[in-house]
Amino acid sequence: MVSALPRLSSRTQRTDQKYPNDRLVLISISGDKDEKAWQEFVAKHEMSWSQVRDPDHKLGELFRVNGFPTYLVINGDGFIKARNRRTKSSGDNCHT
Repeated sequence: MVSALPRLSSRTQRTDQKYPNDRLVLISISGDKDEKAWQEFVAKHEMSWSQVRDPDHKLGELFRVNGFPTYLVINGDGFIKARNRRTKSSGDNCHT
């Protein structure tokens, strides 16, 4: 969801200042099948954090992502500690 990007970008800047890179890593995963369109989107929106393209949705399936955007907090042992998804219809956050 493009509308989330400005908030995410500003949070990323604040988070980088608060947490060292070995304590917190932000990764965006896109299901976009068109690699060129994906690269252009990332560049246009100045998404400076790590990016992964998942055209076959294998990562999405692994983490049970069924809507975008979905935010996961995964601890150092690989366990999902929190999940947050913004719904398109209401703009409300769904916590699971």
